[in-house]
Amino acid sequence: MEMLGQLLVLGITGKKIISKNPVLIDNQDALHMILAGEMDDCRLTIDSYIVRIGDKVYDLVCWAPSGSFNQIQADFEDMVRSFHYIKD
Repeated sequence: MEMLGQLLVLGITGKKIISKNPVLIDNQDALHMILAGEMDDCRLTIDSYIVRIGDKVYDLVCWAPSGSFNQIQADFEDMVRSFHYIKD
């Protein structure tokens, strides 16, 4: 999952990992990562969850200008908590 996380942020310069932790989402293993960086002269904060279930991978990602990230993070976390895997 670590490599998949790096693919999500290709093109971001000056990357700084703020946090990176294994978590459970709907009882499934996931990697939660928050990082800061820059793209096209814009400072960004990126919050991502990578969930692997069997041979499938789900990326839940929120990109925002660093100055407004705190205003939207709670909404993103609510969306992540609502994620439920429905078995085939």
